[in-house]
Amino acid sequence: MEVADTAVKFGDFIKLLGVKLDPSIGMNRHITELVRSCNYHIRALLTLESTKMVALGIVAARLDYCNSLLYGTSSDNLRKLQVTQNAHDQSCMPSCENICSATELRRQLHWLPVKQCINYKLAV
Repeated sequence: MEVADTAVKFGDFIKLLGVKLDPSIGMNRHITELVRSCNYHIRALLTLESTKMVALGIVAARLDYCNSLLYGTSSDNLRKLQVTQNAHDQSCMPSCENICSATELRRQLHWLPVKQCINYKLAV
């Protein structure tokens, strides 16, 4: 009887509590999936009222979940998350399109930019 050569193959990442960790702990895989998910939900919104409810319930929560693990991540990853947050802000305040800056929208929504939010979570 021959023994078959069975090698265990490992994946490219580990998913732990919804956070995808790649071998380099660079968070690239997690950021890509997070941005994709948030953008999907942003585009799927229908009315202003549903926009606000879904945005606060899903997108903001996804951007905020486990973000303290992102401390020290690359500036490219932070930029991707900030662009996603800015798109989310625009969807929450469609009347301000092309008039208000992302900074002004964040101020009206009482939100911190992504990098400051990560630092705040660590400090708390």
